[in-house]
Amino acid sequence: MSNIFSLSQADAQKKIADVFSSADKFCYSQADLKGHNCYMVTDNMSAVDCLGLIRGRQITNVLQNSIQGLSDKLSFLKLVDYKLEDFFNKDLQLLNADVVIQPFGMKDDRGEVIEQAFLPADLEIDMTKYQYLFQVAAELVMNAQIDAPKISTKSNVAKSLLVVEKNKNKGLVAISVIDHYGSLDCYKMLENIYAAHKDGFRDSMSKNSIGAGLGSAMIYEFVDSLVIGVIPDVMSRVTAILPYGVSEKKINQIQKSIHIIKG
Repeated sequence: MSNIFSLSQADAQKKIADVFSSADKFCYSQADLKGHNCYMVTDNMSAVDCLGLIRGRQITNVLQNSIQGLSDKLSFLKLVDYKLEDFFNKDLQLLNADVVIQPFGMKDDRGEVIEQAFLPADLEIDMTKYQYLFQVAAELVMNAQIDAPKISTKSNVAKSLLVVEKNKNKGLVAISVIDHYGSLDCYKMLENIYAAHKDGFRDSMSKNSIGAGLGSAMIYEFVDSLVIGVIPDVMSRVTAILPYGVSEKKINQIQKSIHIIKG
Protein backbone atom coordinates (compact mmCIF):
# COMPACT_ATOMS: atom_id res chain seq x y z
CA MET A 1 0.00 0.00 0.00
CA SER A 2 1.42 3.36 -1.02
CA ASN A 3 2.00 6.12 1.51
CA ILE A 4 -0.75 8.75 1.47
CA PHE A 5 1.92 11.46 1.60
CA SER A 6 4.00 10.06 -1.25
CA LEU A 7 5.09 12.69 -3.77
CA SER A 8 6.75 12.12 -7.13
CA GLN A 9 10.08 13.76 -7.92
CA ALA A 10 8.39 15.81 -10.64
CA ASP A 11 5.83 17.16 -8.16
CA ALA A 12 8.58 17.86 -5.63
CA GLN A 13 10.59 19.76 -8.23
CA LYS A 14 7.54 21.86 -9.08
CA LYS A 15 7.06 22.76 -5.41
CA ILE A 16 10.74 23.71 -5.14
CA ALA A 17 10.41 25.94 -8.22
CA ASP A 18 7.41 27.66 -6.62
CA VAL A 19 9.53 28.66 -3.59
CA PHE A 20 13.15 28.89 -4.75
CA SER A 21 14.53 30.75 -7.75
CA SER A 22 17.26 28.11 -8.12
CA ALA A 23 17.26 24.39 -7.37
CA ASP A 24 21.06 24.11 -7.38
CA LYS A 25 21.27 23.10 -3.72
CA PHE A 26 18.65 20.36 -4.02
CA CYS A 27 19.16 16.67 -4.69
CA TYR A 28 16.75 13.74 -4.83
CA SER A 29 18.83 10.63 -4.14
CA GLN A 30 21.98 9.61 -2.31
CA ALA A 31 23.75 9.24 -5.65
CA ASP A 32 23.56 12.95 -6.44
CA LEU A 33 24.30 14.42 -3.00
CA LYS A 34 26.29 17.63 -3.38
CA GLY A 35 28.02 17.98 -0.04
CA HIS A 36 27.40 19.51 3.37
CA ASN A 37 25.02 22.27 2.26
CA CYS A 38 22.89 20.01 0.10
CA TYR A 39 19.13 19.92 0.71
CA MET A 40 17.79 16.47 0.02
CA VAL A 41 14.14 16.07 -0.96
CA THR A 42 13.11 12.44 -0.89
CA ASP A 43 10.08 10.18 -0.49
CA ASN A 44 9.19 7.03 1.43
CA MET A 45 12.44 7.16 3.42
CA SER A 46 12.15 5.43 6.78
CA ALA A 47 12.76 7.25 10.05
CA VAL A 48 16.00 5.29 10.58
CA ASP A 49 17.27 5.85 7.04
CA CYS A 50 16.54 9.56 7.34
CA LEU A 51 18.71 9.67 10.46
CA GLY A 52 21.40 7.52 8.88
CA LEU A 53 21.64 9.74 5.83
CA ILE A 54 21.93 13.05 7.63
CA ARG A 55 24.38 11.79 10.27
CA GLY A 56 26.48 9.83 7.79
CA ARG A 57 26.77 12.49 5.12
CA GLN A 58 26.82 15.47 7.49
CA ILE A 59 24.27 17.25 5.33
CA THR A 60 21.93 19.82 6.80
CA ASN A 61 18.43 18.95 5.59
CA VAL A 62 16.35 15.94 4.62
CA LEU A 63 12.80 16.87 3.58
CA GLN A 64 9.76 14.70 2.92
CA ASN A 65 6.14 15.52 2.25
CA SER A 66 4.00 14.63 5.27
CA ILE A 67 1.33 16.10 7.56
CA GLN A 68 3.48 19.20 7.39
CA GLY A 69 3.48 19.57 3.63
CA LEU A 70 6.62 19.88 1.53
CA SER A 71 5.69 23.41 0.46
CA ASP A 72 5.60 24.58 4.09
CA LYS A 73 8.94 22.92 4.79
CA LEU A 74 10.46 24.58 1.75
CA SER A 75 9.16 27.99 2.84
CA PHE A 76 10.82 27.50 6.23
CA LEU A 77 14.03 26.43 4.53
CA LYS A 78 14.02 29.54 2.36
CA LEU A 79 13.59 31.72 5.46
CA VAL A 80 16.60 30.29 7.28
CA ASP A 81 18.60 29.99 4.06
CA TYR A 82 18.31 33.76 3.71
CA LYS A 83 18.92 34.59 7.38
CA LEU A 84 19.48 31.66 9.73
CA GLU A 85 19.26 33.91 12.81
CA ASP A 86 15.51 34.15 12.20
CA PHE A 87 15.12 30.59 13.46
CA PHE A 88 16.21 31.75 16.92
CA ASN A 89 13.60 34.51 17.06
CA LYS A 90 11.14 33.57 19.81
CA ASP A 91 8.28 35.19 17.84
CA LEU A 92 8.90 33.13 14.70
CA GLN A 93 5.65 31.58 13.43
CA LEU A 94 6.41 28.11 12.12
CA LEU A 95 2.77 27.15 11.57
CA ASN A 96 1.23 30.58 10.81
CA ALA A 97 -0.54 30.58 14.17
CA ASP A 98 -0.37 32.42 17.49
CA VAL A 99 2.81 31.78 19.46
CA VAL A 100 2.80 31.28 23.25
CA ILE A 101 6.11 32.01 25.01
CA GLN A 102 6.83 30.85 28.56
CA PRO A 103 10.18 31.78 30.20
CA PHE A 104 11.64 29.38 32.74
CA GLY A 105 14.71 29.02 34.93
CA MET A 106 16.88 26.07 35.95
CA LYS A 107 14.91 25.35 39.12
CA ASP A 108 11.37 25.96 37.87
CA ASP A 109 8.94 23.05 38.06
CA ARG A 110 8.70 21.52 34.58
CA GLY A 111 5.06 20.55 34.91
CA GLU A 112 4.07 24.09 35.88
CA VAL A 113 6.14 25.59 33.05
CA ILE A 114 4.46 23.35 30.49
CA GLU A 115 0.98 23.97 31.86
CA GLN A 116 1.54 27.75 31.69
CA ALA A 117 2.45 27.40 28.01
CA PHE A 118 -0.09 24.77 27.00
CA LEU A 119 -3.22 26.33 28.49
CA PRO A 120 -3.05 29.63 26.51
CA ALA A 121 -2.31 27.53 23.40
CA ASP A 122 -5.52 25.56 24.09
CA LEU A 123 -3.74 22.21 24.30
CA GLU A 124 -5.50 19.44 26.21
CA ILE A 125 -2.78 18.34 28.61
CA ASP A 126 -5.05 15.93 30.51
CA MET A 127 -6.14 13.85 27.54
CA THR A 128 -4.28 10.53 27.29
CA LYS A 129 -4.01 10.63 23.51
CA TYR A 130 -2.06 13.91 23.71
CA GLN A 131 0.34 12.86 26.47
CA TYR A 132 3.15 12.71 23.92
CA LEU A 133 2.97 16.52 23.63
CA PHE A 134 3.65 16.85 27.35
CA GLN A 135 6.42 14.25 27.19
CA VAL A 136 8.18 16.06 24.33
CA ALA A 137 7.88 19.43 26.07
CA ALA A 138 9.18 17.96 29.34
CA GLU A 139 12.23 16.48 27.64
CA LEU A 140 13.07 19.73 25.86
CA VAL A 141 12.66 21.79 29.04
CA MET A 142 14.79 19.32 31.01
CA ASN A 143 17.58 19.53 28.44
CA ALA A 144 17.67 23.32 28.83
CA GLN A 145 17.57 23.12 32.63
CA ILE A 146 20.16 20.37 33.12
CA ASP A 147 22.15 19.38 30.02
CA ALA A 148 22.80 22.77 28.41
CA PRO A 149 24.26 24.46 31.53
CA LYS A 150 26.26 21.33 32.40
CA ILE A 151 28.08 21.44 29.06
CA SER A 152 28.40 25.23 28.85
CA THR A 153 31.00 27.37 30.62
CA LYS A 154 28.59 30.32 30.77
CA SER A 155 26.82 31.52 33.89
CA ASN A 156 24.12 34.07 34.70
CA VAL A 157 22.44 33.59 31.33
CA ALA A 158 18.94 34.78 30.45
CA LYS A 159 16.01 32.48 31.13
CA SER A 160 15.22 29.76 28.63
CA LEU A 161 11.95 29.88 26.68
CA LEU A 162 9.30 27.27 25.99
CA VAL A 163 7.54 28.26 22.76
CA VAL A 164 4.28 26.59 21.72
CA GLU A 165 2.26 27.07 18.53
CA LYS A 166 -0.85 25.15 17.44
CA ASN A 167 -2.51 25.17 14.05
CA LYS A 168 -5.52 22.88 14.28
CA ASN A 169 -6.38 23.28 10.60
CA LYS A 170 -2.95 21.98 9.61
CA GLY A 171 -3.15 19.23 12.25
CA LEU A 172 0.15 20.31 13.80
CA VAL A 173 1.72 21.61 17.00
CA ALA A 174 5.21 23.11 17.22
CA ILE A 175 6.99 22.82 20.56
CA SER A 176 10.35 24.58 20.90
CA VAL A 177 12.83 25.36 23.62
CA ILE A 178 15.35 28.16 23.25
CA ASP A 179 18.28 28.38 25.65
CA HIS A 180 21.02 30.99 25.88
CA TYR A 181 23.96 28.63 26.37
CA GLY A 182 24.61 27.58 22.78
CA SER A 183 26.20 24.33 23.94
CA LEU A 184 24.14 21.93 21.82
CA ASP A 185 26.00 19.55 19.49
CA CYS A 186 23.46 18.94 16.72
CA TYR A 187 25.10 15.86 15.25
CA LYS A 188 25.77 14.30 18.65
CA MET A 189 22.06 14.62 19.37
CA LEU A 190 21.33 12.84 16.09
CA GLU A 191 23.84 10.11 17.00
CA ASN A 192 21.97 9.51 20.26
CA ILE A 193 18.67 9.29 18.40
CA TYR A 194 20.13 6.96 15.78
CA ALA A 195 21.56 4.67 18.46
CA ALA A 196 18.05 4.15 19.81
CA HIS A 197 16.29 3.75 16.47
CA LYS A 198 18.70 1.58 14.47
CA ASP A 199 17.54 -1.61 16.22
CA GLY A 200 13.98 -0.43 16.89
CA PHE A 201 13.02 2.33 19.29
CA ARG A 202 10.61 0.29 21.36
CA ASP A 203 13.19 -2.47 21.89
CA SER A 204 15.78 0.10 22.97
CA MET A 205 13.28 1.68 25.33
CA SER A 206 12.34 -1.63 26.93
CA LYS A 207 16.01 -2.55 27.40
CA ASN A 208 16.88 1.00 28.55
CA SER A 209 20.13 0.44 26.70
CA ILE A 210 20.95 3.95 25.50
CA GLY A 211 20.92 5.99 28.67
CA ALA A 212 20.73 9.73 28.16
CA GLY A 213 19.85 9.40 24.47
CA LEU A 214 16.44 7.91 25.21
CA GLY A 215 14.74 11.28 25.69
CA SER A 216 15.92 12.66 22.36
CA ALA A 217 14.93 9.42 20.67
CA MET A 218 11.45 9.68 22.18
CA ILE A 219 11.08 13.18 20.70
CA TYR A 220 12.04 11.88 17.25
CA GLU A 221 9.61 8.97 17.58
CA PHE A 222 6.68 11.41 17.65
CA VAL A 223 7.74 14.19 15.27
CA ASP A 224 6.81 15.02 11.73
CA SER A 225 9.77 17.42 11.53
CA LEU A 226 12.71 17.89 13.88
CA VAL A 227 14.66 21.16 13.71
CA ILE A 228 17.92 21.42 15.66
CA GLY A 229 19.74 24.75 15.72
CA VAL A 230 22.72 26.31 17.48
CA ILE A 231 24.75 29.50 17.42
CA PRO A 232 27.76 28.25 19.40
CA ASP A 233 28.15 29.84 22.84
CA VAL A 234 25.16 32.10 22.14
CA MET A 235 21.92 30.11 21.95
CA SER A 236 20.33 26.82 20.93
CA ARG A 237 16.84 25.97 19.72
CA VAL A 238 15.23 22.58 19.26
CA THR A 239 11.81 22.45 17.62
CA ALA A 240 9.56 19.41 17.39
CA ILE A 241 6.70 19.71 14.90
CA LEU A 242 4.14 17.12 15.88
CA PRO A 243 0.79 15.78 14.66
CA TYR A 244 -2.31 17.00 16.47
CA GLY A 245 -5.94 16.02 16.02
CA VAL A 246 -5.33 13.95 12.88
CA SER A 247 -6.26 10.37 12.06
CA GLU A 248 -4.25 7.38 13.22
CA LYS A 249 -3.73 6.51 9.57
CA LYS A 250 -1.92 9.80 8.94
CA ILE A 251 0.18 9.46 12.09
CA ASN A 252 1.24 5.94 11.09
CA GLN A 253 2.36 7.15 7.65
CA ILE A 254 4.33 10.23 8.71
CA GLN A 255 7.43 10.80 6.58
CA LYS A 256 9.97 12.45 8.85
CA SER A 257 12.12 15.47 8.02
CA ILE A 258 15.23 16.81 9.76
CA HIS A 259 16.71 20.31 9.60
CA ILE A 260 20.08 21.32 11.05
CA ILE A 261 20.59 25.08 11.56
CA LYS A 262 24.14 26.08 12.50
CA GLY A 263 25.45 29.62 12.97
